[in-house]
Amino acid sequence: MTNNGNPILPVNPNADQIEADSACASSNKVKKKHFEIYIEIVSALLKHEALTEGEIGNECGYKDKGTDRFSNVDRQVKKLESTWNYIEGIGKPRPVYRIRRNFKTICHIYDDKHYESIRPYFQTSPWLTDLIIERYLPEYQGEKESLADVKEMLKTSRLMFEWYLRDTTHAHHTATLGETLGPSIPVVGTPGINKTLLEWLTRKCVVYDLFISCMWLEYDGALKSKTIPEEALRIFDEMKQKSAQGKLKAIDYILSFAITQNLAQCADVIRDNNGQVPPYFEGLVNNFNKIAEHMNSDNIDQESLATTAKEMGDLYNKISKSLGDRSPVDSISGVIKGISPMSKIIMEQSVKER
Repeated sequence: MTNNGNPILPVNPNADQIEADSACASSNKVKKKHFEIYIEIVSALLKHEALTEGEIGNECGYKDKGTDRFSNVDRQVKKLESTWNYIEGIGKPRPVYRIRRNFKTICHIYDDKHYESIRPYFQTSPWLTDLIIERYLPEYQGEKESLADVKEMLKTSRLMFEWYLRDTTHAHHTATLGETLGPSIPVVGTPGINKTLLEWLTRKCVVYDLFISCMWLEYDGALKSKTIPEEALRIFDEMKQKSAQGKLKAIDYILSFAITQNLAQCADVIRDNNGQVPPYFEGLVNNFNKIAEHMNSDNIDQESLATTAKEMGDLYNKISKSLGDRSPVDSISGVIKGISPMSKIIMEQSVKER
């Protein structure tokens, strides 16, 4: 007992060590929190176009600190702005801060090991996605569905996102994708076909094929075994389907053009055949309908795409060979000359009989 009657408490022999550990832990906690603020600031500015310093303080968890929320982030904001040049202040006297809209700077932050834990936030950043599309894929900005697809693909494939973020300057990515990514525009040898229109029809397929290639490179075996996240697999299958559909539209155009040429050749042959329809005319129509039906199937895959292309090529080559070199189609412009009155009568009769 003490002189005043209070009991004597036992002394903890480790008291000094506990106090020292506590002080050290407190110091480490402050240091960790100090750097966490940098990460929280960059994270907030990836989610938002721009923020005032007060809004940054709120995003970093100091909303209940009132005016003190400024002092809790002011130092870090100033260092990110002036020391590292990661962010910039716009407007006076109350500036708003944003990550510098410079791909070199953004890549530098992305590759900074201190911010490695928030790399996924770059892929989901709305303004960064828009910046990539504005810079590299401006043709998609006016097309609502395609624009939504591009944004979905950039969020799903890390490799595709980095492909654009780095402006394809990463040697390993460039070399690997160069070997994997095949042409998206079908090889066309049909005389007179509008190459500009064909390129427009197939231009969209390029970005879908890039996404598909990136997904294969990222997941490989997991993609084959379908063990990747369900949402990623859904997006992969959907974009693969859209790529095939885009190519089929181009094939449909090529096929229609080739058939039109062959019909004109048929008309030309009729002129020299006493008005008699060649025996292969009906076969031409039947084959066209067969291929058109095959192309309109809801279940399109790469195998059926290849089958369609082969059937189209076989049909075109067969009819062209049968007709020889005679054709009223200009091989440069693709313009089809008018048919003779006799050919017109015969074709009109064929239509009425169906």
